[in-house]
Amino acid sequence: MAISTFKTFLMISRNGGTSWEKLIDIKDFPDLGGVPEMLDTTTMSNKSRTYILGIQETEAMTFTANYTLTDFTAIKALEETEQDFAVWLGGTVAADGTVTPTGSDGKFIFKGLITATKTGGGVNEVQDMTITIAPTTDIDVDAGVGVTLNKHRLSLTVGDEVTLTATKTPADATLTWESSNTSVATVASGVVTAEGAGVAVITATVVSDGVYAIDTCIVNVKAAE
Repeated sequence: MAISTFKTFLMISRNGGTSWEKLIDIKDFPDLGGVPEMLDTTTMSNKSRTYILGIQETEAMTFTANYTLTDFTAIKALEETEQDFAVWLGGTVAADGTVTPTGSDGKFIFKGLITATKTGGGVNEVQDMTITIAPTTDIDVDAGVGVTLNKHRLSLTVGDEVTLTATKTPADATLTWESSNTSVATVASGVVTAEGAGVAVITATVVSDGVYAIDTCIVNVKAAE
């Protein structure tokens, strides 16, 4: 099913991709990737031309945004320093109309150098600015499949039960649970039961359209006193 360009976001990570925030609301976005140069391998014995793929051409990426002095100066402050950027497709809409990025339809992630320029205008027009990012890496595609547990370490006593919750993307992705050592801890629908002293790793796995993502929780169990 086709999707619209509504809920498209220019994102930035300030901690190496661990977490992301919206950089600025954008009005348009460029092609996300480049076309490799075609290298001609045709010889005089070929009936038709033959080619192999060469280096991918990735040009500077330009985005348009509404101009405000605050946004403009914030982006200018990022110049000359390589940053982690992404274009996220997909989000959720709250009852009050607030749109939150989720990247459920894909996350196009890359590093690059950013600059901002104030664009010209005419009578009765909105003040715009142009954001240009020169990619310094290839654009990687995250299919928008992910899972995050509410806890990543548990300390239990034999007989204890704790429920882990998993936040998954997309919401309808299949979720399964597994324990690395069922003699120490078992898990069913996120409910972890301490069975015996030792250490076990609980793994939550989501899958959507053949794409997998996992998150884990280390469980330390001690014997009952």
